[in-house]
Amino acid sequence: AASGGYEVGPAVRNLALAWLARQDWIALATAEARSLAQALGATCLVAVQGEAGVTAVRVCQPGQGVSVGVVEGALFDLQTSATGRVFAAWSDAHAGALPALQREQIRWRGVAVVEGEYAAGINALGAPVFDAQGQLLLALTLVGPAASLPADADGEAAQALRAACQRISAALGWPGA
Repeated sequence: AASGGYEVGPAVRNLALAWLARQDWIALATAEARSLAQALGATCLVAVQGEAGVTAVRVCQPGQGVSVGVVEGALFDLQTSATGRVFAAWSDAHAGALPALQREQIRWRGVAVVEGEYAAGINALGAPVFDAQGQLLLALTLVGPAASLPADADGEAAQALRAACQRISAALGWPGA
């Protein structure tokens, strides 16, 4: 690194991802993400708050149809991505990243929606998973072509996503699920 210190390389990232895979909450979220990807024909990712920002730790592709390429380790902007907006809406650490009204609307709907804002023709829906203390633990996000993934907070995909996140949260002991 320019400072004379060491940089974290791909081996450390891979080690961290392998450690995360053995955590029960990541396994629960990955199973739900895989089911959503297959059922809805959209890419579904699991993201957590990492040292460098909001980071995809698992990516599940649909078995058929058009999928959107997202890689494990990808970072998400708090303002323009559905995944980032989940963290901006529910994490006190990122409360100032979105206007108060937008943050309130996302929380009220239970899902962050991006319609072609991050990438033209690509929609995304993100929802929160909470731990037993009600703290944001991770986000599940559906990503797909606008033709097959409507940017609708009340649509079938959003309902399935919210239900999956509630199941994970309940399994982790969150009483609000």
